[in-house]
Amino acid sequence: MANNTNPIASMQESAAKTLSQTAAQTRGAVDSYFNTLKAAIESFPVGESAVGKQLKSHTKQNIEATHDYMNKLSQAKNFQEALQIQTEFFQKQLQAFVEQAQGVGEAMTKAAAGSLKPPFGKD
Repeated sequence: MANNTNPIASMQESAAKTLSQTAAQTRGAVDSYFNTLKAAIESFPVGESAVGKQLKSHTKQNIEATHDYMNKLSQAKNFQEALQIQTEFFQKQLQAFVEQAQGVGEAMTKAAAGSLKPPFGKD
């Protein structure tokens, strides 16, 4: 602690140090959670289905984007910066959703068309 002549400054310094340590521990816990979640998704079997592989890939991308968002948000210095980070995340995820939905739709259409082909190459 600083000097004992100013007890308020000493308390403020102690509180700031405790807050910093708590924030670091919280970030560590969040990192651990997301790493566990990514490992669980990675180990989830999807077979050889193109749609399943694509859904798994999108899930991993979304988890990574959310993890990055949480890290950025935890370092926001004020409400304005937090709001900006949240707005940017929402916009990026909305765009990702549109792209992912289009890709999955196309993959499902191909899978459905493949299952409707007549056997033995007859058209």
